[in-house]
Formats: sequence, structure tokens, C-alpha cells
Amino acid sequence: GLATRMFAMAVTHYRRHRHLDRCFWEGLCGTPQDLTLLQLGWKVDDNDDDDSNNNNDASPLRYTLQPLYDQLAQLFSLRPTEQAPSLLSLTRLETFAAMAARNGFDVQTQSPFTTYYRALQRRYGRPLHPELQHQVARAIAGGGKSSETVQQRLERGMDRTLNQRVAPDICAMFPLTARINHSCDAAGGRAPEQFLDDDNTTTTTTTTNEKVNAQVMSQVFVDCHIDLVATRTIHPGQEVLISYLDGGGGGAGRRHKSVHRRQDELRTKYLFDCACPACVRQGTLIFG
Repeated sequence: GLATRMFAMAVTHYRRHRHLDRCFWEGLCGTPQDLTLLQLGWKVDDNDDDDSNNNNDASPLRYTLQPLYDQLAQLFSLRPTEQAPSLLSLTRLETFAAMAARNGFDVQTQSPFTTYYRALQRRYGRPLHPELQHQVARAIAGGGKSSETVQQRLERGMDRTLNQRVAPDICAMFPLTARINHSCDAAGGRAPEQFLDDDNTTTTTTTTNEKVNAQVMSQVFVDCHIDLVATRTIHPGQEVLISYLDGGGGGAGRRHKSVHRRQDELRTKYLFDCACPACVRQGTLIFG
């Protein structure tokens, strides 16, 4: 999915510029070792080829993307020089997979046909004129089922049929938004302080704002952009923080989750223990 797309972009970038410097994925968290923690890819037991029966030295299972990499290497006709560890290697693909899992946003695209059909109903009334029904049915049918078959189902299950065709659930990477840190806290934090330097110039201290102050509006994804909306005043020097627990949203689910559930979810999906004021205040911070 997303990791394959990132790898294809890396192939194109390298063959055009002959380097992979200053690319959009620089600075994003994710390593090949994360695949095992996230249980992504194919499970591998390194002891399968070991003739020794000494189980005391048995290493844990690990996950790999070797089968997928082999297919991509063949698809893109990667030369041996291009498969160097620092270039278009298996390590690169597995790094992309970890980055996608830890930094990607799950969003649902919107169907334009539902709005279009309801607008037709408001303008022409219900039921629609047979010719209008036929036109809508042809749009839904596309190259698949006949318009007559689809036309019989314009009313019952119409939204579901349309969403399956034009509004899939996707995972997308927004590099700038992916760099925003997390907080469970909706109440803590303070604004940066200002003071006068010796030359009477005003300086604003750079402090960490430890409360959630922004929301990712990925639920209304209709194009190649998502919106990051401030939910409270963000002063100069304050860090922008969102909650990872509800897809970057406002946090209704975050407020009602116990600290144990929050820690478990963050550790499982994002591989870190949260030390925000909310978790510290509850006094149950768990270090893995």
C-alpha cells in the first residue's frame, strides 16, 4: 500500500536525481526493527535453517518484507548498484513500511455522488424522472453491471454502493502533520514567557506546550489535503500538539479512555510511552 507507493517515489527520485537526499520522509520515525514490534510483513523464524537443536540460543521471530521487495525489484528492474543498502534496498522498503504505520493517517474519502443525487431530488422531487434515474444509474454502473440492474437499487443501499466505488478508506502520508507530537492532556500547559534582554529587546522563550491545542480534520478528506485546525490559542514559541488516539481529532474518545488503555494503544501502534501531564498526573506511567 503506502509503503509500496513511497518506494516507487524513491525509485523515481533516485533515477532522476541520482541521490535520495532531502526527501520528504527525512526525519520521520520508523526503522526496519519496528516491523516485528508492529507485526508487519511475513513472519520469519531464523532457526528454521539451523541444524542445531539448542533452543537456549533460539532468537525470537521477526518480520520481513523480502517477498514484496523481490517483486518490486523485478517490477522496477533494479540494478545491483541500485540495491545498495543506502539506496533502494530491502532496508529502505522496510523503513518506509514502519514510517507508514507510525506516521500515516487513516482517512475516508467522500463520495460526490450522494450530494449530487440529493441535489437532484431537491430540484426535481422524488421519484426522479426516468431519464435522470437512467443517467445516474449509468454513472454508478461504469463498466460493470448494466445500468438497468443498478437502477433498480438507486434507493435501497445506494450510499453503500457509491462509497464502495468512489469513497474507499485509505492511509495517507502528510509529512508536515506527521511531525506533530502527541499529548493526552486537554487541560495542562502554559504559554511561553517574555522578558527583556540587556539591550531592551523582547525575547520569547521557547517552551513546550503540553496540552492538546490542535485537531486534524481528516474526516472531511475530499482532495489531497487535510486541515490542521487550532482548538485554542497557540502562542508564539508553543509547540503544536494533537492527540494520536482519535486520529488527530478533538479528543472525545481520548477523554474517556483510561491511562492504561491510552498507554497500551500508544505503545502498540506508535511504539512509545506517553509522559504527558495527563499521564503523569494519574500516576500510572508505565515504562516498557
